[in-house]
Amino acid sequence: MTHVNEAAANELFLYATNDYRLHTTYVQPILKNFRRKVKNGTFNEKLAPKAFDSCVKDAAMRYCKEFGTPGQPYYYIFNAATRREAARMMYEHFEDEI
Repeated sequence: MTHVNEAAANELFLYATNDYRLHTTYVQPILKNFRRKVKNGTFNEKLAPKAFDSCVKDAAMRYCKEFGTPGQPYYYIFNAATRREAARMMYEHFEDEI
């Protein structure tokens, strides 16, 4: 397993939670889906952070395009473990809205 860069995970979390496009494209539908699953009794708290994976990946790509070195892939700055940590942080942040 690769090393989690806590500073990069926090930066990615802040970028993802403060971007309006990501919020309307990913976060709102994810939360709506969570609410439906809770209502139906099928919500799995252990799998919930994985729902934010695509949001965090898109946030990493946008972040690198905006602030990164041209031509450098997003996964050099935000490895898989760091992106998973950012997804976990997002779940914990939005947990109260479920």
